[in-house]
Amino acid sequence: MDTVRALLAIAIAAILLFPGCTGNQGNGLTEEDVAKLLNGTDRKNISVDIIIYHGEECPHCKRTISMLGLLNNSYDIGMTLRETWHDETNAKELESVFNRFGVDPGMRGVPVSIVNGKMMAIGELSLKNWVSVLDECGAGNCRDGVFYEDPQTGNLVKG
Repeated sequence: MDTVRALLAIAIAAILLFPGCTGNQGNGLTEEDVAKLLNGTDRKNISVDIIIYHGEECPHCKRTISMLGLLNNSYDIGMTLRETWHDETNAKELESVFNRFGVDPGMRGVPVSIVNGKMMAIGELSLKNWVSVLDECGAGNCRDGVFYEDPQTGNLVKG
């Protein structure tokens, strides 16, 4: 019984100390998937800056970084990575960013992507939604505020 209590205490501490990962369950994307969605068009003339707050062990974060790396072959993405689970300075900075965007404490987790300083995307986004965000922001029409991907519809929803 003491072992069960100890494991439960460790699990609760981990949840409280490390904000969760937020996103869908994997993408397995390839260069061909990106090229197909973009109809083979090179969009290197579209320039977007993205700060990604992530957790080192977060699978959703790893997929987000990987997807944006693939998209960077077609777009001009200035990507800055800030690890928050093991870097206290970055964690405090993310907390400040959450406060600036008015994010409810119950909605906070990683990955968090700040696009052109205007849009906050919480959680993992699909390839289709990232292409839409990159095209909009690259054209100067970046959405303002906090967004996440609705798991039911796959659409970006303002949060």
